[in-house]
Amino acid sequence: AGRAETGVKFSELMFNPVGAEQAGEWIEIRNFGNSSVNVGGWTLTDQDAGPELIFPDMTLAAGKYIVVHTGAGDNVTDASGTVHFFIGRTSGVWNNPGDDLLLMDANSNVADFFSYGNGTGLDACPTEGYWPHVSQPPAEGMSIALAGEPMNAWLSRIPSQGRANRAPSYTDDVLIKNVCYSPLDSGEFAKLTNSGNSSLDLTDWQ
Repeated sequence: AGRAETGVKFSELMFNPVGAEQAGEWIEIRNFGNSSVNVGGWTLTDQDAGPELIFPDMTLAAGKYIVVHTGAGDNVTDASGTVHFFIGRTSGVWNNPGDDLLLMDANSNVADFFSYGNGTGLDACPTEGYWPHVSQPPAEGMSIALAGEPMNAWLSRIPSQGRANRAPSYTDDVLIKNVCYSPLDSGEFAKLTNSGNSSLDLTDWQ
C-alpha cells in the first residue's frame, strides 16, 4: 500500500466511554487540508476483520469532520456540517487495552494510521513511515485528541466531538495549595489558588 497525502486524518478518538461501549465509542476524522476531498470508497478498520465502514460517495470539505459511531443510529449531517455515520454494532469495536485504526482511500493507500496501548489487538501499519502511537490510553470517559491542530501531539482530553481541539496552555498562576486525601469523615478536597492578578476561565481544565 502507498500513502495518500490528502490532509484527511484522525483527529479524536473515544474508545473507552462511560457506559455501554458501542453506545459511546466514536472516531473523529477531519480534513486538515485546504480543499475538498472525495472520500467515497474509503475504509476504516482495526485490521482484525473486514472494514468497519466503507464510506459512501461523498465530499469532505476543508476543515470539516466525519464522526464514526460504533452503535446504532441514523446517519446525519448536523448544523455545523459534521457528518455522523453509525456502524450499528451491538458491542464495542476498539479494544480498551490497545488497538489500531487504519484509514485507507479507495485505492488502498493509507490516509492515516493510529495505535494506542498494547496487547493482541495491535497490528502494524501496512505502509512504512512514522505513525503516532500513544502507549498509555486515557482514563474512562476521556478521549485522545490531536491538541493544537494540526500539531502531531496526541493528548488525553475532555471529548470535543465535531469541534476543534483546544491547544494545551500553561500558567504558573494556578497552584494546588492544600490537599486533604485522608479525612476523618467524607471530606476529601483539593484547594486551588490563583496567585495572579487577573481572573482565569477554568472551563475544561482537568
